[in-house]
Amino acid sequence: MIRKFDFKMLGVILSAGILLSSCSKDKIGKDNNQVLANSKSSIVSVQRNAAGEQTITRRINASPQGFMQDMSSGNYSNDPSYVIGSYNLPGPQYHLYRCRFDHADIPNDKITNVKLNLTIQPSIYSSSNPSYVQVQIPYASCNTSVPWGTPTQAQYAALKSCIENAYLVTTYSVATGAVQAFYQRDFNTATSPSLATLLQSPTSFTFGMFSLLSSNAVRIASVTVDVTYTATVNTGTFGDMAGMDFEPSTGKAYFWDRSGKVTSSNTRSAVDGQVQTYTLPSGKSYTNVVDMAIATSGKSYVWYKDGTMSVGNSISNLGNFVAPKPYTLPAGKSPADIAGIAISASNGRCYAFYKNGTYSEGNSTSLGAYAGPQSYSLPAGKTFTDILAIGDGSSSALNFTAWYSDNTVSAGPPSNLGAQIIN
Repeated sequence: MIRKFDFKMLGVILSAGILLSSCSKDKIGKDNNQVLANSKSSIVSVQRNAAGEQTITRRINASPQGFMQDMSSGNYSNDPSYVIGSYNLPGPQYHLYRCRFDHADIPNDKITNVKLNLTIQPSIYSSSNPSYVQVQIPYASCNTSVPWGTPTQAQYAALKSCIENAYLVTTYSVATGAVQAFYQRDFNTATSPSLATLLQSPTSFTFGMFSLLSSNAVRIASVTVDVTYTATVNTGTFGDMAGMDFEPSTGKAYFWDRSGKVTSSNTRSAVDGQVQTYTLPSGKSYTNVVDMAIATSGKSYVWYKDGTMSVGNSISNLGNFVAPKPYTLPAGKSPADIAGIAISASNGRCYAFYKNGTYSEGNSTSLGAYAGPQSYSLPAGKTFTDILAIGDGSSSALNFTAWYSDNTVSAGPPSNLGAQIIN
């Protein structure tokens, strides 16, 4: 029997360029009730208990990969279709599929349940047989050793073997004449395969799917997962923070405090959200931080009071990409003069605001490279020394957010940070 699998890519995998010497990010400062982990996920439910923990369920869409083997030549190629099947057009072919679900900001040890949501439809079938799809959990090596792009012929063969020889989840069918079938499956400590079997990688997990009968085929209408996890919740004041900024892809505000904890919040108006630890480069202390910023690449920038800056690969490790190196300021300025630093999404420049009511434009290692000090204003009753941090709150215009020592917030263009009173 020749098994054929035909699949359509459900998404694309995006990569972001990294700009080291200049600042580049796309900030979207949002005060909303829905926190998005990335463009492929959304919050389903949030519950908070008296112990200060949230139980969150997040729906994540798939990053898929379909490919096929021509059974006559033995050669492999990518396969952009939704169908998993075994019809013989134009010749005998063998189609396979895997889909990845990314959860880089959800630690495995916090995940308590994963629910697979799979909708399949009959595509090509005989009147006497139902259409089947087999769902499997590939081994971790499938994800780490075989690229999620265009593999070599040898890598395709390895991936084929990896998907076929995997942990069986289910063999599910669409009954003859049915319009579609919906399959749900939970993975937790009581199931087999267990949650631990699914979570073989720290940042993602994968399912593989294929059809069993040579006479029928199925169409994958949709594949999502609901990930339930716990998160510690922190409440604090702006004055406790070493740095504050927005994460570009989600619009969440991040607050790094002086005890090594970073809080992600769905509002810039309060330090209220999930907490994780963060680290600075060796020799740096939390009280040595001037301000922090997050780039569109996901890299986190930190400027220190000793005149150095570093770059980290994430919000939790702020020095593992670029080790501390010097930065320069406009003539007459010192790190002690800085009130806050932000990165503009609209032009990619770093904006450094000073305690004497001026600001400059530059890049991450030369904060005055593009424009020297210019004047800026604040809301009535505020002084420049009240500023604790500055962040960029818009992806389409020069619009910055300022956090103050009295736990209030304002926003506006660089020349007028008091144009909008947030709270």
